[in-house]
Amino acid sequence: MRIILACLWLLPACLAGPVLADTHTGPHQETVERTIGGDRYAAGGDLSIGGAVEGDLIAGAGRLGSSATVSGDALVAGGDLQIGARIGRDLYAAGGDVRINAQVGRNARIAGGKVELGAQTSVGGNAGLAGGEIRIYGNVGGTVAVGAGSVWVDGMINGDVHAATDELTVGPNARIGGKLIYYSRNEARIDPAATIVGGVERRELDFERPPAEMFEFGPGLGAFGGVWTIGLIVLAALLIYAAPALPDAVTARVSEAAGASLLLGFVGLICIPIAFVLIAVTVIGIPVALLTLLGYFALLLLGYVTGAIAVGDLLLRRGRGPSRGWRTLAAAITLVVLALLAMVPFVGWIIGPLVMFAGIGALLQLGRHARRKRVIERL
Repeated sequence: MRIILACLWLLPACLAGPVLADTHTGPHQETVERTIGGDRYAAGGDLSIGGAVEGDLIAGAGRLGSSATVSGDALVAGGDLQIGARIGRDLYAAGGDVRINAQVGRNARIAGGKVELGAQTSVGGNAGLAGGEIRIYGNVGGTVAVGAGSVWVDGMINGDVHAATDELTVGPNARIGGKLIYYSRNEARIDPAATIVGGVERRELDFERPPAEMFEFGPGLGAFGGVWTIGLIVLAALLIYAAPALPDAVTARVSEAAGASLLLGFVGLICIPIAFVLIAVTVIGIPVALLTLLGYFALLLLGYVTGAIAVGDLLLRRGRGPSRGWRTLAAAITLVVLALLAMVPFVGWIIGPLVMFAGIGALLQLGRHARRKRVIERL
């Protein structure tokens, strides 16, 4: 489970690198960085961000380190994230290995294969965390909602802690001002030196139908669903601002041939796993099969996000002009609506896959067209 989570959250950054290949700032560097209206946008393979950001920071990379002082929100995604310094408002982060040692003015929403809030971390508001392994050594001013394979709490939390996990450990330095409520099949390991003011409550976890309060974090989506949706919105913003050619092409393809995109997306969704099994039958083909599987997960994620962008773009054509800001807002609203619809039986189970089929089909058509173009150029 931890490996799957790490791979899923690594995919947005892995996808961003090849897409940005046409935005070189040097002969061997695939990065792009822009400041628009005080907001800083950055993407690439390996990024180090410093200085002061007057507005928001939106960045994605395979490896990303930030020591920037951000006045607004920070939205970051990548394979390896290390975030320090100060963030004036909210932090949204998703990655394979996420390490935070920053002062966050308001709330933190973080997901990853491995997430660590270091001892220097201070979150003024609430923290929503999801991943394979989560460790909390810093301070959180409000409530913590966490879902992970294993959770280690050894910091100061002023509010309640809601945890859904297989393994929960509360260290000797833990100070919890409210209740510790956890959902697990296993008893929590709580150090005698830990302080839990509101007491400890263990609740049975129904894996078939988890209770709504398990990830309760105010109205709306749960912590994991909310962080996952935020990660998708971050990826959509990166594509729109850093590599607009790709979502533009997907929107055009969906607009011109929606039926063909849906059909091809459905066929691709079924045929690629079959190809994976056939390749994996031979020992020699196992490495190729594994790459095919990773590419399949990447295609699912990118197809869903670009499909949502296309839906937002098509709706915008009936209203305001399709500027980047409006496109990002429309894509974000579309992704949130899809997340909410996913909780509606039957209707949500149909609409979400249709959007993904359309995006996957458009991407496969674009890939086929690109291959044909390269063949013609070689001739």
